[in-house]
Amino acid sequence: MASLFASFIVYLLVCFVHAEHLRFRRQGSSIRSLGAECETPKPNVRQGKCTHIKDCEELLSLLQGPNQNITYVRQSICFIPVNGGDPDVCCPTAKTPVPIPVIEEAVDKRKLFPDPRKFECGIEINDRIVDGEDAPLGAWPWMALLFYQIPWGGVKPGCGGAVINKRYVITAAHCVSPGIIDEYKLAYARLGEHKLSTDPDCKGPRRQVCQPPAINVEVEEIIYHPNFIQDTRKGSKFDIALLRLAKDIDLETNSIAPICLPFDKEIVAPDGDLSFDNETGWVTGWGKTSVTRPNNGSDVLQQLQVPIVPLTKCATTPVYKTVEFSEEHVCAGGEPDKNSCKGDSGGPLVILRFQSGIPQYFLIGVVSFGTPYCGLVDAPGVYTRITHYLDWILDQVQE
Repeated sequence: MASLFASFIVYLLVCFVHAEHLRFRRQGSSIRSLGAECETPKPNVRQGKCTHIKDCEELLSLLQGPNQNITYVRQSICFIPVNGGDPDVCCPTAKTPVPIPVIEEAVDKRKLFPDPRKFECGIEINDRIVDGEDAPLGAWPWMALLFYQIPWGGVKPGCGGAVINKRYVITAAHCVSPGIIDEYKLAYARLGEHKLSTDPDCKGPRRQVCQPPAINVEVEEIIYHPNFIQDTRKGSKFDIALLRLAKDIDLETNSIAPICLPFDKEIVAPDGDLSFDNETGWVTGWGKTSVTRPNNGSDVLQQLQVPIVPLTKCATTPVYKTVEFSEEHVCAGGEPDKNSCKGDSGGPLVILRFQSGIPQYFLIGVVSFGTPYCGLVDAPGVYTRITHYLDWILDQVQE
């Protein structure tokens, strides 16, 4: 059984080969040939040889351990076959234990994100009007709207997303992955937007109070989950992506602020329940469900409260009878005329928490899929569960 499990993990490593190849190129690292001398990853560097992974007993044994061990093995890759196949790794020649520094690295990478305990994220700029459809100016400042170049010229909004730090926007993989939007190249992410037809956006009877103009930021790198599958019958899997922006964004303005990621379970789920079942969430967006579908959406940012529905109930919904639900999904909505059709595909699902009486929002999902008929009773929207992908997010982000 252990051998079978290790073989399965080797298969998963192969799924990351393409992503690792891009990482080597981006960081300017060399990819060594089989048998070449190499050095193991930091911090405890040791001499080794580039060896087929199945011939490196020391690293192969780590694949049966926790996720941080698997990440360490990925960092040890020294050769990537052009036409696929198992990667080669830098196998240590010295017979001393392999250091696993990844837990410390993961903690350091969390420093790349705003700290909820310092109120650096999830804070709205203005109070919301709870019973309104239109969001007030300054609400939901982490919202991003993705614009695509269309074949006949110009650009068009097509998906949503959320700012998670000064360099990254999170969205759904189906919004950016090849094969889904081949004819539509991602042009830029618009941040600090409220009303599409006006710029700047202002409020007051004489428009005397205005927020800074929205900004369009080009995307430097698209990172979608390598295991992403879009299946209209069984439902999407691994539907998550990160967009690395071409430049840092100023989070000190009064129109752009990041959403909190749910790293701190003491704040997000003090009772230990990360399902969020039967709680109330918020979905926001301009109603842009796809760049390829005729959908005018809304000119003004929309907001909607939605109930979070247990997966067991979601799975019994007739329109989802063929969908294979798992812990990577969140269901929300299912009330008449109330679901993520009010938001954007790839847009955020957030929950509200309080610290010292201050309201603060945390991202728990991104819009993935749902019934094409908006607002059906007992037909919730389906979201990618963020808590399921926190390790993956940490593994992808760079300074």
